[in-house]
Amino acid sequence: MKNTLKLENLLPKYSWLPIVMAFAANGITYFVTRLFTSSREHYGVLTGIDEVIPFVPAFIVIYVGAFLFWGIGYWRIAYADEQLCMEIITADIIAKLICFMFFVITPTSMVRPDIIGEDIFSQLTGLIYFLDEPDNLFPSIHCLESWACFRGVAKIKDCNVWFKVSCFAMAIAVFMSTLFVKQHLFLDVIAGVAVFEIGLLICKRFSAYKLLYRINYKFGIGIEDNRLDSRGE
Repeated sequence: MKNTLKLENLLPKYSWLPIVMAFAANGITYFVTRLFTSSREHYGVLTGIDEVIPFVPAFIVIYVGAFLFWGIGYWRIAYADEQLCMEIITADIIAKLICFMFFVITPTSMVRPDIIGEDIFSQLTGLIYFLDEPDNLFPSIHCLESWACFRGVAKIKDCNVWFKVSCFAMAIAVFMSTLFVKQHLFLDVIAGVAVFEIGLLICKRFSAYKLLYRINYKFGIGIEDNRLDSRGE
């Protein structure tokens, strides 16, 4: 009998609904907010640091490669431990809600440079510019997700130290890529890290991750409600 590839072979069942919720939170935060802000005045958070950072199209490889980094990072977190998975995804969702408020209350934008090169990196950067409007910048979701992956992997007890170091290095590289390809400004990066840390703090302080356990249980996945009180730190 042939073995068939099933979703549970790729991701543990308890992570399915939380990941769907995280994707939904990301889409609502990044795209739906534009329905409320597209015609409004946008603000800039340009600093002196941004003015001295050069435009380096080659960094677009890292910027795009971040999507693969996130996939690997969240896959490793999901398989490592159920509670860790719930905590990181809950913190991610809370951070996106904070981003949602920033995007609606203080919409931001920036002026991107003209692309004059004809090399492959310049062409790819031009494609990203075409597909992605220079708004919803502060806080940077690109940096938020990258930091979330590192923070989650760093909490895995049996994870190889070199993998943790590699995730940290990749997160920093993604931060740099957002600046060097002029997709974000310096304060966007700082805010992206900060909102995830705030989300993680709220998640731990109020045990908000237990909500995901309850949602899973309602759909017949995972532990019973009466076991939740004994979980967590």
